[in-house]
Amino acid sequence: MALRHIKGKLSTNDVRFCRDWLQAAADLRDLLFEEGQGFDPFRYNETATVGFLVAAAGRAGMFALPEFTEDNRRLPEGRVRAGRCDLWIGSTDWRIQWLIEFKLGWYGPRARDGLVTPMNDAIRCAFGRDSLEADERWACVVYAPGRRWLSETAEQRAKWASHAEIDRLAEHVDVAFEIGGPAGPAHVLLKRIPARARVPERHLLHPHALRPGR
Repeated sequence: MALRHIKGKLSTNDVRFCRDWLQAAADLRDLLFEEGQGFDPFRYNETATVGFLVAAAGRAGMFALPEFTEDNRRLPEGRVRAGRCDLWIGSTDWRIQWLIEFKLGWYGPRARDGLVTPMNDAIRCAFGRDSLEADERWACVVYAPGRRWLSETAEQRAKWASHAEIDRLAEHVDVAFEIGGPAGPAHVLLKRIPARARVPERHLLHPHALRPGR
């Protein structure tokens, strides 16, 4: 299934890496949905989503380790114990090594400011990761429509306002793609945590980010 690019320069290594990874995810998701009687890994929980994206990374020729345990070398102020990150992922040439914290955002037909909440939660979690464990830290949210989407007609789906709201939200992150297919659209939004950043509140998204013209 074709992957829709929304945000980020495709000329950069980071965005090309995401494109290849998520294209593998799009193809695998279609296969699971068609042969698994409607199975969609994005409709369960965070563990299922991360596990699926690890499998997609392997199909794309990348390294990926879920529940990556930190070595406790440089923890944020106030942390006294090493934790675990949702995903460590890297390229085989080692030019890319990332820690990623994930959240899920299911939505219904109506737009709502609450779509910002899972992204801000992911940003806060990513700030808590050890900055020496990888080259970069990222916050990621996978947004997907609720189960109601599958039972509606194309005409009914066209009236869903949330889809356009997530496109607007994507303008406030660093990398964004949409995975299409019979399981329904799934937006993957990623926001990079600046290397020297220490205060999460300065990097959170405001609910007004969803409003036109913002």
